[in-house]
Amino acid sequence: MTCGLSYVGAPSEDEGVAYGLHGRIHHIPARHVAASANWQDDEYEMTISGLVEETAIFGENLRLKRTIKSWLGENRIQVIDEVENAGFTETPLMLLYHCNFGFPLLDANTQVTFPSQKVVARDEGVALAGYESWDTPDPAYTERVYYHEEMVADENGRLAVTIYNPEFLVAGEEQPLTVQLSWKQNQLPKLVQWRMAGAGTHVLGIEPANCYVEGRAVERERDTLEVLAPGEKRLFELEFTIN
Repeated sequence: MTCGLSYVGAPSEDEGVAYGLHGRIHHIPARHVAASANWQDDEYEMTISGLVEETAIFGENLRLKRTIKSWLGENRIQVIDEVENAGFTETPLMLLYHCNFGFPLLDANTQVTFPSQKVVARDEGVALAGYESWDTPDPAYTERVYYHEEMVADENGRLAVTIYNPEFLVAGEEQPLTVQLSWKQNQLPKLVQWRMAGAGTHVLGIEPANCYVEGRAVERERDTLEVLAPGEKRLFELEFTIN
């Protein structure tokens, strides 16, 4: 789920304007949707693309051009987004990629590895224990949100979260399975983790972002609110791999 483009977080107000949960972009249908598949030298590349526009009178005019790529014979998917301020005034840019993982990848044996050296709970009194593992469904479980800080990128400037299940069931046999989500640190420097091991809502959210989830007014107060100048474009690239 794409959260943004001008607002991320719980419903709140900023400068007298009310905003709903995680902004509007995920409710807006895409236009100019296209699919293609072609040989690029020795690789068969499959691509889906589209354009989503978040606009408001006297407000933002943001364009999201999304391209999703995969290659024959590879368990790899790329998401390439270009966000442009098509308006004539400076516009806040808040963007969070809410990547949800669930059963059967997640069970009591699953381990999650993060690139962070420090983890902070969003809410006071929430325990940190268990953020890197998983649980069986619990009807009494309440959601937990963690902020990952002091993250260490690889030699290519990429951050990655790895989800490992040592006993994933494939064709009646158990075998190890690893799913990794990676992205460029200079594009999405923040990482939010949503942990919800409840019965009926049993999901782990891995959320690369350029902001946290307390709303635009809080980001503005902290002086961490990013903005796009008129005509400015920003690129965001994520990659999913399965092994």
